[in-house]
Amino acid sequence: MGSPDDKEKQIYLVDDHPVVQAALAGVVAGMAGCAIAGSAGSPSQAVPEIDERRPDLIVTDFNMGGEDGFDFIYLLKQKFPHIPILLFTVCDQARIGARAKREGVNGFLPKGASISEIREALNTVLGGGEWFPPSELVNHEESPELSLSRREFQIFLKIGQGQTIKEVASDLGISAKTAENHRENIKRKTNCRSALQLQMKARDYVTMLTEGSSGSEEKSESEGPSGSA
Repeated sequence: MGSPDDKEKQIYLVDDHPVVQAALAGVVAGMAGCAIAGSAGSPSQAVPEIDERRPDLIVTDFNMGGEDGFDFIYLLKQKFPHIPILLFTVCDQARIGARAKREGVNGFLPKGASISEIREALNTVLGGGEWFPPSELVNHEESPELSLSRREFQIFLKIGQGQTIKEVASDLGISAKTAENHRENIKRKTNCRSALQLQMKARDYVTMLTEGSSGSEEKSESEGPSGSA
């Protein structure tokens, strides 16, 4: 892959589909002043390499190998706050893009994007800008989960994954009472009258995330990015 060069912008790829990695590497190879810093098929593989290579941009898929996409975003923002992130995924639902933007992601691009769109998105984010779909795709302020804080959103997702409040507290290293207080705030913000109603709403959201990341998996594996330049 591209050799380190101060004059080249280094891009690190995280995707569990080798075909998509290769396609993106081909797009980057055709861009002046850009090179691939490295690539990984999972968040656990990516983090130590990103720490070592310190790229100028991280391009990542969302849910990979069962690892939660938002947890990976949180980890990247915590460990590498100055490295911009471009989310490149089949999860093109508006609510995912909107939440990702709130969590500090610098760009959101569906895998059906054309080569010219990918190049424009990469150049924009590398230049310090943001790249998101048209406003009607990301401005979904009516979605109640957007009002949740980061901690509340983490708990919301864990509830949607079927965890009890004690399991949530253990996972996050907080007391059960603190977790219960967060749950009450989440219920209020998401207009849920009961814990059961909240569980159902959270489960639907998690299902939307997982179906979005797997429903088009076979297509993205065989096609990669669109060929129009």
